[in-house]
This record gives sequence, C-alpha cells and structure tokens, in this order.
Amino acid sequence: MTKRKKEYRDYLESDHWQNLRKEAFAKYGSICSACCEAPAKSVHHLRYLSFYNITVEDVRPVCGKCHSTIHKLHKKARRKNLNYFERWLFAIKEIQAKIKTRRKREEMAKFEDWSI
Repeated sequence: MTKRKKEYRDYLESDHWQNLRKEAFAKYGSICSACCEAPAKSVHHLRYLSFYNITVEDVRPVCGKCHSTIHKLHKKARRKNLNYFERWLFAIKEIQAKIKTRRKREEMAKFEDWSI
C-alpha cells in the first residue's frame, strides 16, 4: 500500500471525516445525489484540496453503484480537461441518461405482454 493510500484510509477513520460524512447526510439527505433513487451509503468527494481542507460543499451522498460509476466516468472526464464541478455534472448527466433509457425499456416491456 502506498503512503498516500494509507494516509487516505487513516483519514476515512478520522473524526473529521466521520463528522463531515454525517453533516453531508444531514444537509443533502440519505438518497443518492446522482440517481435520486437508491439510498446513499457513501459520500463522494467532489474535489480534494487536502484531506482536512474540505467542507460539506465538497462532498455528496451517493449509492454504491453510482459511486463506482462516477469514478469510472471521472477518468473519462479528466481526459476532457473538465474541472471538479464539471466532472461531477458530466457523471450525473451520464447516470441520469442511463436511468432514462432503463425506464423506457421497462415501459416498453409492459406493452410487449399485451396481445392484440
């Protein structure tokens, strides 16, 4: 494990992070800020200035599935030279588009069962 990863793991166990996490859920709620459907289980950093130099505005509650998707999409967004907030918006738009497509498929599946 690299020194940075160890510092990060230690930070996630710190009182600062635990309090910030609670504050994020209190401010933004317990529903995923990305898909707006699933219960949020984790808190995603929108940006890192340093481990202890962040506020509740720098994080958002997200579900596990969206959190993983956001990290994958952030790699794609970095190649586009987007700033931290633009990367967040990019990820949200991608997730919302996937949800919209899924809902359309579900709606169409309802009609496939109808016989004429």
